Amino acid sequence: MTGEGANNANRLFQFRIAPIGTVGGNTTIRLEFANVHLAVNNQAISMPIPTTGDDAIVSNNWYHVAVAYNGSENTADNIAFYWTLLDPSRTNANLIGTSSMQFDLSVAQTCLAFGALAARSRSSGISLV
Repeated sequence: MTGEGANNANRLFQFRIAPIGTVGGNTTIRLEFANVHLAVNNQAISMPIPTTGDDAIVSNNWYHVAVAYNGSENTADNIAFYWTLLDPSRTNANLIGTSSMQFDLSVAQTCLAFGALAARSRSSGISLV
């Protein structure tokens, strides 16, 4: 999922699954949030997706995936990642890790895309302000 635009002034974030070998040579599948920050001071934060236990990633299963930011830039544990197997008996999201995001998310009119980056030549989209 991305909040991207036709130029750097509209680039906000990317939230994605990073396959093995795509994040600094990662050896595990990771959940990644990139604060693109208008293409200035880009920060990518990632957490390993569980491969064992109740929430282990398994092909053909559905999962609840979330990232939460508390709005306090450059503080400890201000961003949290969740990965939870979709199961009607589950009542709480599974926290897989926390980190520190250096900068608040920027505010700009941008395109919201699911599955791939939005076409960079388009100027219309959902306003995320």
